[in-house]
Amino acid sequence: MHRLITSLLLTAFLWLVCSKFAHGQTPTYLPLQPHKLWYARKILLEALPKNDSATVAEACYLFGKTYSTAGDYRTAQFWFVKALRIREALGDSDELAKVYHRLFDMEMAQNRWASASRYARQALQVGQRIHSPRAIMQGYSALAQLYGTTKTPQQRTLPLQADSTFLYFQKVEQLARQLHDTVQIAYIASVYGGLLTDRNDARAIGYYKRSLALCTQTHKLAETINISLLLASAYLRFGQPDLAKPYLIYAQQTYKQQNLSAIGARLMLEQTSLDYYRAVGNWPLAYQQLETLRELEKSQFAADQYGAISRLSMEYETEKKEAQLRNQQTQLALQTQKDRVQQVLLLAFAVLLVGAAGTSVVFYRLNRKNQRISRQNAELVKEQNHRVKNNLQAVSSLLNLQSDRLTDRAAKRAVEETQLRVETMSLLHRRLYDGDRLMTLNLAVFVPELVTMGIDMFGYADVNTTYDLPTLAITADQALPIGLIVTELVTNACKYAFPDNDTPCLTVAGHQKGQQLTLRIADNGPGLYTGRSTLPDGGFGMQLIAIQVAQLDGVSQFSTDSGTRFSMTFTL
Repeated sequence: MHRLITSLLLTAFLWLVCSKFAHGQTPTYLPLQPHKLWYARKILLEALPKNDSATVAEACYLFGKTYSTAGDYRTAQFWFVKALRIREALGDSDELAKVYHRLFDMEMAQNRWASASRYARQALQVGQRIHSPRAIMQGYSALAQLYGTTKTPQQRTLPLQADSTFLYFQKVEQLARQLHDTVQIAYIASVYGGLLTDRNDARAIGYYKRSLALCTQTHKLAETINISLLLASAYLRFGQPDLAKPYLIYAQQTYKQQNLSAIGARLMLEQTSLDYYRAVGNWPLAYQQLETLRELEKSQFAADQYGAISRLSMEYETEKKEAQLRNQQTQLALQTQKDRVQQVLLLAFAVLLVGAAGTSVVFYRLNRKNQRISRQNAELVKEQNHRVKNNLQAVSSLLNLQSDRLTDRAAKRAVEETQLRVETMSLLHRRLYDGDRLMTLNLAVFVPELVTMGIDMFGYADVNTTYDLPTLAITADQALPIGLIVTELVTNACKYAFPDNDTPCLTVAGHQKGQQLTLRIADNGPGLYTGRSTLPDGGFGMQLIAIQVAQLDGVSQFSTDSGTRFSMTFTL
């Protein structure tokens, strides 16, 4: 346990530093609350010197809860699993069931049904063993949610008494009434309404009204808005738009008056409004509402894209910091061991010169050990970054799958461009760690590979590419910004310079003067601003280029002399 707690202390500091960085980069739609992280850190630091395992587990749980709320499931699972291992060692308790339930929620959010089912059943079994009504209720509720999410369309039309979701929620309702849990009873009433709506049963309206009354009674504002929209949708489904209108107006006014910003509630509100205008035959307002809904979905997609890039950057920095921390710990332990051995040897030499032979043997063994540790450290760095490369490849595959399912051309192109940026980072890792030299790569090899990859992705086979790059070793911290800049410029060239161009050309040149490197990229297209009033790529690509130039502490400029030309100068 002492070894586990020491590991937790070091890991907690690392994750807090990385989370603080991530909060500065994460858009507002995924708020990470620093005050909750610092509160969990305070509890952890107070519990560690006391070897208070239960409090350490609670601190880990709070870390996981905060990251889970922010949508960072990878970090949240790290902390929840730490809490789970400690709670399992302490035996069955409500707190152990609570951790299982949180892990169930995260698996459900990521569509991992098998592991979600396992955590739900473990939470239920713990509650039954300790005879805890609330833990049992949460276990039944989890199983009901699981069955409700994974049922087939045919199962949704079965009689209500044969529906596993309904049967589990009946058990939840019994326990909720026993505990006088009004919020849970209101939630179950809305679930019954949804099950009846699936079966086109008008009794659903009565359950929605009961849920709305309970939510109003308990002053649950967000839930009141959601139930009002569900009630309006039910009236529309059963052909009663006049009865749906008051509930829709109430939800709209409450959302605006309270200045809410929940994206899920906003999407539900706009969709219900669209359904109402269609039902009453107000086609001009229906079309206007459809455009509003489409713009909202586009903005949400853009926010998701930006958040994905931010989380990838955070994970990259985290992996790098973890490797550095492990290396520092190893070097510190080695240095401490060497100092202790040297003290012993000096004392032995002062007492008896005959010990020189033994000292030589000790130094020989230490040298062998140092060499072995150095090799292990090098392999550790390679393995760590190999995992990062695999993670990036997995993200690229997911983006490719998502692109295949999209029908909107703008959204499809945005996903493809994001995939190209991820492929850039993946190529960086392959070149950095596949060779014998760690943390550096050859500019003259890396940049042409990026250009070829970008051109191939856009399907251009006849582009005349010219390279004039010095054979120069650059570091990983400089290679990533350079790679993203080159990728964006190649993307813009493929989008705006090469179409309708019989002889597409791209020139990439570099010139080193002392510690200054100047990189130039030019195409023979119509120019940067020709036929357009905005910057290429809707402005996002240009902003990304500007951010990466600033990260290199460099200066850059665009010109439109016989095509688009970009130049950048920075210090190596």
